[in-house]
Amino acid sequence: MPTVSVVIPTYNRAHLVGRAIESVLNQTFQDFEILVVDDRSVDNTEKVVNDFNDARIRYIKHRINMGGNATRNTGIKNSKGEYIAFLDSDDEWLPEKLKKQIDTFQKMSNKVGLVYSWVEMIDEKGKLFRKLNFVVKGRVLQNILRGNFIPSSTVVVKKECFDEVGLFDESFVSCQDREMWTRIATKYEMEVVPEYLARMYRDKKISISASPKKVVYGYYQYFIKFQKLYLSEGMKEELSQNLSWVAYELIKKGYKEEARECFRLSFKYSKTNWKNYARFLLSLIKR
Repeated sequence: MPTVSVVIPTYNRAHLVGRAIESVLNQTFQDFEILVVDDRSVDNTEKVVNDFNDARIRYIKHRINMGGNATRNTGIKNSKGEYIAFLDSDDEWLPEKLKKQIDTFQKMSNKVGLVYSWVEMIDEKGKLFRKLNFVVKGRVLQNILRGNFIPSSTVVVKKECFDEVGLFDESFVSCQDREMWTRIATKYEMEVVPEYLARMYRDKKISISASPKKVVYGYYQYFIKFQKLYLSEGMKEELSQNLSWVAYELIKKGYKEEARECFRLSFKYSKTNWKNYARFLLSLIKR
């Protein structure tokens, strides 16, 4: 059995998936399998993958388009490794990534379920435009509830985590990474390798972040799902502010019923925060 199962979800990225696969094959740590899960592409993705002719690569194609969360879940379900690493098909790893993360797991206690790394972000012209270099570790639940700092292409996760907390929530239209890391953080600690071991490429034309409606609705799903968790962590005021913010954004995107629900909950959790009332009044103007 391989130590690491690398899951590469892809959809119509025949021109990019080869770079991602190559970056895995170039790892100094070689005890892995690669699962390329194709969400019913209509380009020549299958040929690109099969041309590598490497027994460690498995190509799985959905019969229908099911979305990114289901594609990752297919990879998890078919994986054989003790650890699972995710790599988006438009991103790439640096050669030492897996070795340094597996070494970190072996040095840490069994309480650690996820190890991430720093990442460089590259724009459409191939230029570095941002570096993500958070150093948040240990019990990170409250940090995750305040915002996501773990890009999916940087993580290695113990497979047992998914047995414990379940698979990706396929109902989420965005925020799916944060939603999963939140559930893992309720049961496990997390660790970071403070080095740039991955590169994320951003193409606005095909990125989910190019769809503001999906992004906003994903935030709505997240805050509604984890209300009780915010409350149990003593973060009622932050939940209230988040709900009023997302309510205001939902109004602008046409989600009036969801916005009303968020405003109602926001006032429920904090009747004194002036920002909540200001956003509510502004939303009336926007309607």
